[in-house]
Amino acid sequence: MNDREKWDKKHMKGKDKVFEVRAMYNDYMLINEFLDQDFCDKWKFYIYGRYPNGEHKIVTRDYKEVRRVLLNQYSTGNLPDIRLVEPNFRGKRIMLLEHQYNDNPLHPKETVDTLRSLFSLWKAPVAISTYNEDEEEIVYVATGPNREHTTMMTRDDFEAKKNW
Repeated sequence: MNDREKWDKKHMKGKDKVFEVRAMYNDYMLINEFLDQDFCDKWKFYIYGRYPNGEHKIVTRDYKEVRRVLLNQYSTGNLPDIRLVEPNFRGKRIMLLEHQYNDNPLHPKETVDTLRSLFSLWKAPVAISTYNEDEEEIVYVATGPNREHTTMMTRDDFEAKKNW
């Protein structure tokens, strides 16, 4: 921090330096290289969490965690990481997907709409396991093309269900 404070030589070249850095770094590299604790403190960067009562609270101000979240959002375009686990779950042609949970829950409406669309293509049940905001493992299951054919259940209930 001290070196940064002494860097200003009063030559009025700060704007030139900004454009020089911008020409040499893309967004990913810029975040990785320059986002440090001093920057996060000065510009009030932090990670917040949403609690079951609807309240939002700051979870951490640690620059490493802020950097990790920003880099993850940048590299994935903030899209969820969803993987095919089993295309023929229990030999019943149930497509089982898994959301690689990273503290960002799936949006229920979009999840249901996506599963309905996949059911229409797959012509068989489609399920995705994820975690809710309380960090409980849940599974959405679409057994038909309409909204009323899509349910959400705990992972234990999903595993215990015998008839599809």
